[in-house]
Amino acid sequence: MLNSFWKTQSNDERLLAIIVGALFVLFVLANISLSLFHGHLAMIPIYDDINYMSDGLSRLRFSNGSGLRSVVNSFIADPPHAPVTTLTAMMGFWLLGPEPIAAYIANSWVVLLFLVFLTWMSRPIGNTLDRALFIATFLFVPVVQAMVMEFRPDLPAGLIVGIALYTICTIDLRQATRARLFGLAALFVAATITKPTAFILVMPALVGALLLVAVRSIIIDREHTRSNLAKIAQIFGAYILLMLPVSLIWGAPTYRYVYDALFTYADVWRSSGDIQFHLLYNSTGIGGQVALGRFLRNGLALICVDAVIWAVRRQSRTRGVIEYYLLVAGLYLALAISGEKTLYQGSFFYIPFVIAFAAASVRILVFVKDILGLKWLARASLICVAAFYVYKLPLASYYYGADPDAFKLPPMINRVTTQIGEVSLANADNATCSDRPLVVVFTDALPIPTELVKFEAAKIGIPIAIAPAFMSRDLDEMKRFAERGDIVLIADPSRPSPSRWLPGLAYNQDLFAYLKSWQGAERFNIAGDNGKPIWMIVNPRCVPPSRTGN
Repeated sequence: MLNSFWKTQSNDERLLAIIVGALFVLFVLANISLSLFHGHLAMIPIYDDINYMSDGLSRLRFSNGSGLRSVVNSFIADPPHAPVTTLTAMMGFWLLGPEPIAAYIANSWVVLLFLVFLTWMSRPIGNTLDRALFIATFLFVPVVQAMVMEFRPDLPAGLIVGIALYTICTIDLRQATRARLFGLAALFVAATITKPTAFILVMPALVGALLLVAVRSIIIDREHTRSNLAKIAQIFGAYILLMLPVSLIWGAPTYRYVYDALFTYADVWRSSGDIQFHLLYNSTGIGGQVALGRFLRNGLALICVDAVIWAVRRQSRTRGVIEYYLLVAGLYLALAISGEKTLYQGSFFYIPFVIAFAAASVRILVFVKDILGLKWLARASLICVAAFYVYKLPLASYYYGADPDAFKLPPMINRVTTQIGEVSLANADNATCSDRPLVVVFTDALPIPTELVKFEAAKIGIPIAIAPAFMSRDLDEMKRFAERGDIVLIADPSRPSPSRWLPGLAYNQDLFAYLKSWQGAERFNIAGDNGKPIWMIVNPRCVPPSRTGN
């Protein structure tokens, strides 16, 4: 099939595909290399990426059955928070082994999708060299570089949302077949399922896009309004139909997660800052500076120029231009209103904005080449911009560098996994405890990330369940967490916590005193640095007190 497709392409298209493929490989290798020196891969994974790696590895190691059926059954029985990212991790570990670098290599599909989309978008430019230069310039955008080394669902979801919105806005409804309408609906389903908890943003964006396309049809294509509106209804209807089975699987856990984020733990996740901080975070604030940098003002300038050309020249009024720009502005406002601000949530604006930037660039290049007849100027501009970026900007970057204290973690993690292994062996002699995963209770999110322990335990073949007692609102709830656990990790009261905003930390001193009263419980100091230990306490309900704690 691929061979037949390749044969149907012109020599120019084949050459462009080879160039884009080479850019892709160079780009991925550059970002992985930088990460090995200074980024995520230069330290033990203490960042949130490990959440999805842990989920993927646990499913790969412990799911019942074999083949694709085991994956499907696993997703139905225990829906993952981010199914596409979890599946990416599983694929990486299956092909390359259970190490973080395998997940990042597998994650390169995100930037490959971006490059394929840019290749499709650049068709009006015409010349192969010009298209290659155009595509290459967007590899210097920080958020594009983050597509490789940020293993989270936000970036692929933001990319697919941007592609879906652009495709819907630029669709020619009169020429659209049922297959294409269904494909558009499926594209938005993919955007929704990539990060199900973002449906509160993705679904309104879809509705907004369809409404804008409907208004455009009513205003400029009255003769075909009825048939166009029917096709718009088909897109939305197909989306709802395709989302029904997804809702049956992910509906309940997604609702609980969103409810907790917006209400139960809103005080925990709300970003502190005034109105200006929230309004500008994703543009001139810290989010926009890190994810877009100079490309924010460059993109805004070209988008404004394109909008002026659109307004002045009726012949240049490309379908969907203004509609897509309005939707990107709407995404920005929606994220500005949100109480939580992160670089990752901002991807739902950053990447659609980059797509708007690219689309404006294509239209301006076409205007300069075909309308003004200045082909030399268009090419000279591309060469100068590409040369400047190569000289001035890095081809690889990261949002956050390696934590200077991360070197302290490996010995602690080794001690934790060693004790988990011993407790697991001891539990094997107790019928009531051997038929379930070990329950590890965490009283703080740091310095030992919960999912990192789960990931390392999965590597040695021991399934564990995480109990996040640090989210408790009262001492009694924390005690119940501890009593149901096999192992409790708690810092000595003399050790300050790096995550004091978590509600359960207010009760850790009282919980520590309660745990000291456990008869027969063994305690192991897994830190031992600066005289401020982190204790690993083994609940004696399953393991007889046969070993000596430290």
